[in-house]
Formats: sequence, C-alpha cells, structure tokens
Amino acid sequence: MSWASDIHAGWIAVSVGIGACIVVAAFGLRAWNQYRSLERTRHAAEALIDVHAQRLETTIVTAGSHVARLGEHAGGLTESIAELRTNGEHLGWMLGRTPEARDRLQRELLDIVLPTRRGAAREDDRKPARD
Repeated sequence: MSWASDIHAGWIAVSVGIGACIVVAAFGLRAWNQYRSLERTRHAAEALIDVHAQRLETTIVTAGSHVARLGEHAGGLTESIAELRTNGEHLGWMLGRTPEARDRLQRELLDIVLPTRRGAAREDDRKPARD
C-alpha cells in the first residue's frame, strides 16, 4: 500500500467516525426531547388524574348520602305502597259488587281522560245559571 492510500483510508475512517458520532448525537437529542415531552405530558396527566379522583371521591360521598336518605324513606314508602295496594283491592272489590257503579265510574273516567260532547253538556247542566 502506498502512503496516499493510507491517508485516504484514514480520512474515510475519520469521516465514518464523525458521521457515527453525529448520528448518535442526533438520536440522543431526539431521545432527550421525547423524554422532556413525556415528562411534561406525565405531569399534566397526573394533575388530570388527581382532579378526576377528587371528583370521583365527591361523587361517592354524595351517592352515599343519597343512599342513606333513601334508606330512611324506604320504610314509609313500603307502608304507602301496601296501603295503596289495599285501597286498590278494596276498590276492585267494590266495583265488582256493583256493575252499575263500575260502568258509571268508567264513563266518568273516560270523560275526564277523553272529553266528549256528552260529558261537556253534562258539565254545562251542572253549572249554576248566571243572572
């Protein structure tokens, strides 16, 4: 080998080494920037998680108080439902005994729900006359 080819090979080796250093530095810089970006994102995510955790805790406490109030009123509600059921059964028994009353009540309920001319005429008859 000649002296010129040794210098040429040396410059190639130095150039490859410098290129490798530049590539490694670029990858390192890129990794560092990604790490910084990730850290900023992580802090924001932690703050967001803290806010949602506080809201969830408040919701759980509120739901607990609602459940407690519902428990307090459940006894009265059960009694009211039982009384309503008894009244409904009694009304059914009474209407079953008197078919005329059942038909009259059914007509009156239909007049309330679906007003007809016949029902309106009866209401006009019931109103006192004005002088």
